[in-house]
Amino acid sequence: MRAIISPHAGYEYSGPVAAVAYNAIPGQSFKTVFVLGPSHYARFKGVSVCTSVVYKTPLGSVPISARAKELAKIKPFVPEPHCMVYQPSWARIASRPLPLPGEETPETWEHSVEVQIPFLQVTLKNFELVSLIYGEADPEDAAKVLADFLDDSSLLVVSSDLSHYLPYSQAVNVDKTTIKWICEGNTAALAHPTAENTACGRMPILALMYLAKIKGWEPKLLSYKNSGEYSW
Repeated sequence: MRAIISPHAGYEYSGPVAAVAYNAIPGQSFKTVFVLGPSHYARFKGVSVCTSVVYKTPLGSVPISARAKELAKIKPFVPEPHCMVYQPSWARIASRPLPLPGEETPETWEHSVEVQIPFLQVTLKNFELVSLIYGEADPEDAAKVLADFLDDSSLLVVSSDLSHYLPYSQAVNVDKTTIKWICEGNTAALAHPTAENTACGRMPILALMYLAKIKGWEPKLLSYKNSGEYSW
C-alpha cells in the first residue's frame, strides 16, 4: 500500500468507505503522510503547502514534516498563500476564532484534508504530515515533483468524493465510469470528464494517477458506496 483515495463527505456518510481504506494500512510503517485535497473555498494558483508547525484535531496534534518547507520551494507547490477565500456559512460557529480580514488561506476552512487526519492518528499513531490543498495547477507537474519526495516510508492520501447531488442510480452509473478510468489509469478521460462527473478531488486524483505511472503502482478498488445507501 503506497496510496489511498478516501472520501470526505462527512463521517456519517463517507466514514465507512474511508475506514476500509485505512484498515488496509496497519502493519506498514509510514513516517510521513502526504494528504492531497481539493480546495472548496479558496481560489489560488498552485498547490498550497501547509506552513504551520502542527496540525491539531480533537485527537491531538500531528507535527508538520520538514519536507513541507522543501516542497513549497518547487513549483507548482507554494507556501500556504493568503488569497480569496469564500467563508462558509458555519464559520461563525466553528471552534476556531475568525481570522482577521486578509488572513485567510486555503487551509482556513478546508475540510478535505481535515477529515482524513483523525483516521491517520488512530491508524498510524506516530507520523509527520504534509498537508497539500490543490488550486489551479497541472496534476502531472505536481506528480513529477512529488515523486522525488516519496520514499518507502511515505504514504499518499488523496481526499475526494465522486459525483454530487445526482439521483441514486444515476450517481452509481456516473461513479462506475470514474472508478473505471481511475483503475485503468486513464488520465486523458478523467482530465476531460462529462458534465455530470463532478468528483471534487479530480485534480488530486489525476496527480496520484500520474504518480502511479512514474512509480509503477497498480490500482485496486477497495470499496464504493454513496450517501444514498444511508438513511438517518
